[in-house]
Amino acid sequence: MSNLLSTAKQVLIDGANELFEINRADIELTREEYIRHYSRLGATLFTIDRVESFSELISKLEKGDFEEIGYFSGDEDMLGEFLKAVNESR
Repeated sequence: MSNLLSTAKQVLIDGANELFEINRADIELTREEYIRHYSRLGATLFTIDRVESFSELISKLEKGDFEEIGYFSGDEDMLGEFLKAVNESR
């Protein structure tokens, strides 16, 4: 796996974990809601983990596959901000 892809995946994973922790802290969860909340995180992390190339990751971002963690395809600045975060993490 390329260094760029590894870094990009880590940026997404870190962001997903942070967002889900913030959301969990904002609401009182029952056991079922807790399980549902973190199963969504697990599904998102699984999707990130299965990406095999940087171009595939960018395509998924552009299609909106990561809207669950705040990367909205309709946001004109989203891709630039993501690439900046990846560059800063290198």
